[in-house]
Amino acid sequence: MILWNQSVFLENLFKEYKISCRTAMPDSLNTPHIGTAKMVLIPAGFLSEYADSDFKSSLFKEKTVKKLLAFVENGGKLLIFSPLKDSDFSWLNCGFPIFYRKEDITVSKKTQLVNQDEFFCDGFFEIPGNLTKFPLSVIETDNSNRPVHISISFGKGEIILSSIHEFLSKEYFESVLAHPEVKI
Repeated sequence: MILWNQSVFLENLFKEYKISCRTAMPDSLNTPHIGTAKMVLIPAGFLSEYADSDFKSSLFKEKTVKKLLAFVENGGKLLIFSPLKDSDFSWLNCGFPIFYRKEDITVSKKTQLVNQDEFFCDGFFEIPGNLTKFPLSVIETDNSNRPVHISISFGKGEIILSSIHEFLSKEYFESVLAHPEVKI
């Protein structure tokens, strides 16, 4: 499920990958008929000046955040792309501070996340303190070893933060989706 207020280009990518998806407004998570999903995805730019103010306000409602976190605690995956402006991710309530820092970055290395030798990131994540103290895995870094794609264990599920501004590979999505659906 993609959280957004209108159709987005990611729907076409999922069609190409033969992965079913639907788009929903964050407020719809609070309805009794939303059903199940394997992953909830929040596209890049959700906090940018171009994002719809109704979308932003509905995403950060306490009830919506609780619903998203319950989904993850019960085994779902929450994939959040970068907000495209410096941001604090304390709203995730994961027990440690995470900050997104906006910066244009070209990474020159091969990764299975995007199946190419060079990729663009629109920022990096800053986690103050000793990373080994947290239930966190750094999946990919930039050329300066700053995290650009991280995974946070949360209950039975996972919160994934990514500043990679490229289409992630079909293989990556298949691995993320390789678990049963969870009630939202």
